Amino acid sequence: MKAEINIATLKAVNLAASAEETRYYLKGVYVEVTATTVTYTATNGHILLSRREDSTEPNTLTGSWIIPADFIKAAKLSRNIDCAAMVTVPGPNDSKMLAFTGTITGMAAPIDGTFPDYRRVLPASTDGKPGQYDGNYSAIMAKFAKALELGVFHLHHNGDEAAPVTFGNHQGVYGVIMPLRTASTAWDAQAAMLSPDETEIAAQAAHKAKEAITAIAA
Repeated sequence: MKAEINIATLKAVNLAASAEETRYYLKGVYVEVTATTVTYTATNGHILLSRREDSTEPNTLTGSWIIPADFIKAAKLSRNIDCAAMVTVPGPNDSKMLAFTGTITGMAAPIDGTFPDYRRVLPASTDGKPGQYDGNYSAIMAKFAKALELGVFHLHHNGDEAAPVTFGNHQGVYGVIMPLRTASTAWDAQAAMLSPDETEIAAQAAHKAKEAITAIAA
């Protein structure tokens, strides 16, 4: 039994995987295989990436596994083929290993943990209210889109709630960015254009002018 795994997609989705040891079950890509599709998902709790793809041939190996991020990073892509055949083979202590042949050749022990129900993160609707977002996570969205040639990504503002991200008209692929819980500050164009020294001089001039007006009024 085998499943068709797109290594290019696996590596792109892996951009959202966690690096925290305490959240070991997020340190990889969650792969869900059915007879006709494969869904790749990763999240670090602040950002999420997911893509569902139709298989070119029926998958005879079905199920779900968390493929370790380190194994995915080390995988080398071939210029001639994107996919690898994944099978399960016996591992130590009656465990199961994932073996790959094709674009990559090697074995990985799937992470023994429960991946969260990521579909619950997706909001049913968005309110369009502006939110504050970590620029590093936006950069990951752009890198993901470039790696899979998805075009420009669109972030759907959702205030203080999870903001979904779509990629053009591509179906079955999306992202999520959690907003930063920070208070916005008022925009002061004059202060923004002045240097710190100029700002201090302007403040002193304003203070002296106020004193002069007060003296005249007295």
